[in-house]
Amino acid sequence: MTRSTMDLEFATVLRVPRPDHSKDDASFVLLHISSTGRRLLDLKLIGTEEENVFATTLKHSQISASKSKKSSCSQDEWEDILLSVLRGVPPKDDTLVQGIEITAKVEKGAASLSITIQKRIEGITQRLGTVSLASTEDEEISLYEWCGSVIQSKDTVTHDLESLQATARSKDEVTRKLEESLAELVSLKDAHENALLEKFSLLLNEKKLKIRDQQRLLSGAKINPAKLEELERLGGDARSRSAGPSRAGKRKVGEAAEDDESNGGFEKMEVDDAENSVKDDSEQEDRRTPEHDSTASEASEDDEPAPPPTRKRASENKQPHAKSPTPAPMEESPPPPPKALPFQRKPPAKPTDAPAADGSETESDDEL
Repeated sequence: MTRSTMDLEFATVLRVPRPDHSKDDASFVLLHISSTGRRLLDLKLIGTEEENVFATTLKHSQISASKSKKSSCSQDEWEDILLSVLRGVPPKDDTLVQGIEITAKVEKGAASLSITIQKRIEGITQRLGTVSLASTEDEEISLYEWCGSVIQSKDTVTHDLESLQATARSKDEVTRKLEESLAELVSLKDAHENALLEKFSLLLNEKKLKIRDQQRLLSGAKINPAKLEELERLGGDARSRSAGPSRAGKRKVGEAAEDDESNGGFEKMEVDDAENSVKDDSEQEDRRTPEHDSTASEASEDDEPAPPPTRKRASENKQPHAKSPTPAPMEESPPPPPKALPFQRKPPAKPTDAPAADGSETESDDEL
């Protein structure tokens, strides 16, 4: 069965309250609703208050004419409200139909029947729209068919209710199992926390007991001031000894740097030391040489002594320290003539066998 066919077969009966009725009149109006077109709101409405018959036809495309001008709802909201009231279709938003009421009013002289749709919010009633049914004698009331429609609607509602109740029962069973599992987890969690707290308290008590024992031992121990002072002194000596090599190493580095800087120039000190050593040797030999050796020293006076090797070493030591990016080639030159050095050995005085007379010339005087 298609939706179009189902719409064509739709029919229901509503019991609409009548708040303005008199004591002799009925307190409600029966409203029969049946589908007349393909669209959901293509409906035919027939109403009666037990004496008169009222009828009208509602078109889906003309529902805006029944909406009140003072109503704040939109066209789509008004459509959802009509579907919910007249056909029982649930709206997209459940809050839209909260507080919706439907009432009936028979006009004076039974000229028409007005079905008013209103919304009550905190005691305030707001009229959303009105559907008017005109009095007619062409329509007949078939109570048998109306009762059949009501029973059919009741069966449909009952079936839907049973399915919903079954679904609710299954959901309740799942919820109950989840609650039991949650309660079990909570109980296990509490038991685990209690066990942890007990273990922690036992461990804490053991630690406190050990701390008290250590405090008793420390308070009962006797400290020798002499040993304590000796230990402090030994500790200070060890720290001072450990700092010594570091300072010595620093001094050695400084001395090495000064030696490197001093070696960059001419090696004057080495030559001077050599000259001083030669002078000392010559003076010692002069003191040890007797007077009768003067002839040997006179014989060696004519021979010029060779220059000592000290200056040669000094000049050789100078060459590595000389800084010249590109040494220029030098022409070979003859060696310089030997020079008399200041530390040349002096001939000892010539011994004389007998003192000469005054004014006489001797051989030594001639030499001088």
